[in-house]
Amino acid sequence: KRVEKVSDVVNEGDEVKEGQTLFKLSAMKMETEIKAPIAGKVARVTVEQNDSVEADDLLALIIQE
Repeated sequence: KRVEKVSDVVNEGDEVKEGQTLFKLSAMKMETEIKAPIAGKVARVTVEQNDSVEADDLLALIIQE
């Protein structure tokens, strides 16, 4: 199932806490927040705003510090 990435909440280089919102996705007029599974530093964001993504796509790489 494809959804659209609506907005970034964090950017590359940001420090995040476990459970912190990383992105907001939109599908069928409903928004879903994607949360950080671990605490660390956002090393890379792999998608742009308004890109379509699938369930198993890598959206960001977080390095645990």
